[in-house]
Amino acid sequence: MLNVFRRERAIRQGAGTACPRPRLPFFTALIFVLFLCVSPLHAAVLKIQLPVETGVFKPAPGSDLANAHCLTCHSVEYVQMQPPKPLDFWTAEVKKMREKYGAQFPGEVSPELADYLAINYGTETNRPAPISAAASSLTTAPGAPLSAETLATKYGCLSCHKVNTKVVGPAFKDVAAKYRSDPAALDKISEQIHNGGAGKWGPAVMPPYHTLVTDAQADALARWIMSLNAAKP
Repeated sequence: MLNVFRRERAIRQGAGTACPRPRLPFFTALIFVLFLCVSPLHAAVLKIQLPVETGVFKPAPGSDLANAHCLTCHSVEYVQMQPPKPLDFWTAEVKKMREKYGAQFPGEVSPELADYLAINYGTETNRPAPISAAASSLTTAPGAPLSAETLATKYGCLSCHKVNTKVVGPAFKDVAAKYRSDPAALDKISEQIHNGGAGKWGPAVMPPYHTLVTDAQADALARWIMSLNAAKP
């Protein structure tokens, strides 16, 4: 009887048939398996660099407006893939781009854009494109240079940049401040206008304008931007 009592007391105290403690290798193997399962969740984010857009709209009256204001948001292929549609379709599309998606082109050029798209990518192919008052205000007499401010409007610069405020790209005053002490400022800004690119001011891509803007126009825009260093806020 005494032996039975001692055996029961030993069991209660953890001796005899008590379960042995797990060995260290078991926990090591468990941690390794968990690491293999969880590690893919911490993989580096894959970055995809899209090629710089080089396509432009068909040359025709109104193409300057389309290149300047449409290519800031999407490629020309977006328009090319649309089925041929009449003017009312393109009018609605232009309105949607401005009012729903926030495209930053002036409302007064909307009819000119819609006419250009309907004639060159739609069904309105048998009539000449009208020249609206808004479009004619962006031109001058043959041979007369446009002012830098007019160039900035014509080529859509003001859709992505403002003088004092960052929009898609940096404010023009910030560009002027960055290159204030750089003797090659005009060349660098002109090169950026012609070739576009990304990375200098963030991930946003600036389309190239070498097919639209002449060397003289790029230089005029660069000089206007740099002149903002002396302008009052």
